[in-house]
Parts: sequence; structure tokens; C-alpha cells
Amino acid sequence: MLTIKDNFLDEKDFEDLIYVTLKWGQFPWYLNHGVSYEDDGKVQFTHLMYKEGKFQSSFTLGGLDIFKEKLNIKDIVRVKFNLLFRTEKIHEHLMHTDIQNPAPNTQTAILYLNTNNGYTKFENGEEVSSVANRLVMFDATIPHAGTTNNCDTPYRAVLNLNFIPKEK
Repeated sequence: MLTIKDNFLDEKDFEDLIYVTLKWGQFPWYLNHGVSYEDDGKVQFTHLMYKEGKFQSSFTLGGLDIFKEKLNIKDIVRVKFNLLFRTEKIHEHLMHTDIQNPAPNTQTAILYLNTNNGYTKFENGEEVSSVANRLVMFDATIPHAGTTNNCDTPYRAVLNLNFIPKEK
């Protein structure tokens, strides 16, 4: 089951996130050989912010408190930014899960950082369009695939969060 939330972050918080990651010019993006899997023949730019219980980056986004609060997070598993450049035609990447053998109840959330004609496709054929400040959340065991875009927007950028929610 997918949960979709438009205008996920408050406008000011979203603008701040976009400024730091996409407009400021100081956010480090790293060439990654692999989009769905390592060495899958595709490339993207990424920024791994958090993994294995600690920040991997000096960019901590305030300790991710805004996401912890809005998503009711108990434990963060991984936080990673992805950026794919526009292509002549849209390329769907391979179905994958972000975390291998996730702990029970682990969730994946994708926050779209810009609007373009790319999308996230799920194993059942459902697609979620890339709309700035839209969040889609689903069980981390559900295979999904991202795409490139081929509209006037020069790239498709997302923030991937993998986490364990607090008990309700």
C-alpha cells in the first residue's frame, strides 16, 4: 500500500532544503556507478547522508528532526539523495528495494525535490509522478524503480529515507 502526501514539508522548510541541495552550489554530489544496483550500467549522482547508525555527511539537515517528527520515526536506517540528468527518452531503471533484508516494519519514503515528467514505478504497475514536495511512503520490501525525465527540467532529484516508525 502506498501513502502519498502532497506538500509534505512546510513551504519554508522545503525551500530551505532545495536551496541547500540544489541551488547553493556547495552541496557535494558524487558520481555513483549504479542506479538500481551497483554497476548496473547506469550512472547517477548521489549524496549518502546517513547510514549504519551515523551521519556519513557533514550536511545533517538539523539532525533530520523535521523528518523524524513528520514521519513519526523511531530509527533512521538510511538517507540518500539521488540526482539523474534528463535523457532524450525516459529510462525506467530496474526494480529494486533500497535495503536488503530490512527489519520488520521498515518503511521507504521518497520525497520528490523537483517537478518533472519522471516517476517512481511499483511492482504492481502503479506510478507516482515526480512533483516537488510530494512524498510517497511504502513498506521497504516493495520493489520499485525510478526513471529519468525528458521534459525541459534538466534533472530529476529525490530524497530517499528508509526508517522504522514508532509503534502506534
